[in-house]
Parts: sequence; C-alpha cells; structure tokens
Amino acid sequence: MIKLITLFILSSIFVGNSQEIDSLKILTQNEWKLSHWFQNDTVCFLPKKKLDTIYEGLTEAQVLKKKKKYIFSERIRFKKNGVISYVNNLFCPVGESIKRAHSFTLDNNVITIDFETIKWPWKENKMIREKKRFKVLELNSNKFKIIKCQ
Repeated sequence: MIKLITLFILSSIFVGNSQEIDSLKILTQNEWKLSHWFQNDTVCFLPKKKLDTIYEGLTEAQVLKKKKKYIFSERIRFKKNGVISYVNNLFCPVGESIKRAHSFTLDNNVITIDFETIKWPWKENKMIREKKRFKVLELNSNKFKIIKCQ
C-alpha cells in the first residue's frame, strides 16, 4: 500500500507540473500594440486595451486626448485562420512606410509574417511583398516578444 501511495504521489508531481500551453490561443486572444516592428530585429508586443468610452465629466479637450491616445498607434490582431488584422493610424505620415500584413504561420516556436511595404514618397515607390521569420522568445497574455531570424 505504501508503494502504491508513493507511486501515486510521484506520478502526480511529474504529471501536475507538465502543462501544455496553447500558443495560438494566447496569440489570437489579444489585440497587440507595437511600434515599427517591420524594421526592428527584436520586437515586443503588448496587449492593447479596449477604448475607454466613458466620457462623463470630461472636458472636450480631455475627450479628444483620450480618443487620440487610442486611435494613433500601430495595432495588430492575429486571427485563428492565419489572417492578420493590422492598423497603423499615423498623425503625420510624411516619411513613414505604409505596411499591409496579410497572413502568419506559427510553427515550432517560429512565426512567419507575409506583408507588403511601400516607402515614402508613396507615388514614386512600388509595394514590396516579402515574408519575414521571427523566433518567439516570450509569449504570454501580457507580452509577446520575438526576434528576427537570420
């Protein structure tokens, strides 16, 4: 009986600590905020909070400031079907590149992003489509950190 109890305790210790993490679920459950991620080698995505629409008791300037903080930024949402929803609302677009993200694949701790960019001035340059691979360094509900693969 003691052997059976010891075996049960040891097996529960080993089985209880092994917990499978669903990376795709963590990645797709949030809308992420980021900055200039196509140009950087290491990128850290943070969860984007939903717009606070409680404007009661605020002045018009405070309401505009609150809306501006949410609207002008880069945001990305990874969907379960492999599609990316990417938005970058710029306050002043002069000198910025326009980006369009199309799809992603997450395989073996590597995320591959299919996207297009066009550099400023937009009328003089053409859209360049490419895929970039990033190794996932950290992925949880509070942070998604990746580094560009060589």
